[in-house]
Amino acid sequence: MKILIVIFIIFNGFVSLSQNITFSLKKEKLTSVPDTVFQKTLITELNLSKNKLTSLSPSIKNLNKLEVLNISSNKIKSLPVEICQLENLKELIFYKNQIIELPSCLSNLKKLELIDGWGNDISDVYEILSPLKSLKKVELQVNPIKLDEQNKISARLPQTSFKFSSDCGCR
Repeated sequence: MKILIVIFIIFNGFVSLSQNITFSLKKEKLTSVPDTVFQKTLITELNLSKNKLTSLSPSIKNLNKLEVLNISSNKIKSLPVEICQLENLKELIFYKNQIIELPSCLSNLKKLELIDGWGNDISDVYEILSPLKSLKKVELQVNPIKLDEQNKISARLPQTSFKFSSDCGCR
């Protein structure tokens, strides 16, 4: 009987490892993310949108299964470099924040397919995004990205759908 219980526990454990685990703290008026969130290493989708966050903890690196990170509609000023250790990250959603630049190591995220960062203050993207051949969609409207940089990155990644502001007012 004990052997059957152990086998059942082991089997269920393996099954749960293959499941997507979504964790949402959307609209919770958080000013910081509880440390316990970063101990939930099996999370594949984390939604921290519509809070009052001004930064994201470097402990984000502990979520090594994370595929989708949504930190939109906060007051975040920069993305921690530890975000670049999320090697399974496919979607990075950070629109409507106060981000000025993307970490240069973002180019190491070889599985990244979506970047949704409209409504920030990002101006330079070419060097960071151009190595990302996995990108399918990039939304960076309402950022002061110059038209020549928009054209350059669009030409470099023709397989990627880009949305930029038609005129950023920064020429």
